[in-house]
Amino acid sequence: MLFTHSCTACHKVQLIFPSQAHAVTATPAGPELTFTCWCGAEQRHLMRDGSASRGEVELIA
Repeated sequence: MLFTHSCTACHKVQLIFPSQAHAVTATPAGPELTFTCWCGAEQRHLMRDGSASRGEVELIA
């Protein structure tokens, strides 16, 4: 699973790879992935069912 994430520490939008993941935790809002950004900051990402609105999708080429 690859995805983009806007880091709260370095404020860059980065491509996140599975090797950066630490844990997945169950939350009331759904599974939450904990990972390390390329800048070294620990980040969290709420995992969804795979559906996203058109405004949430970025094309990475």
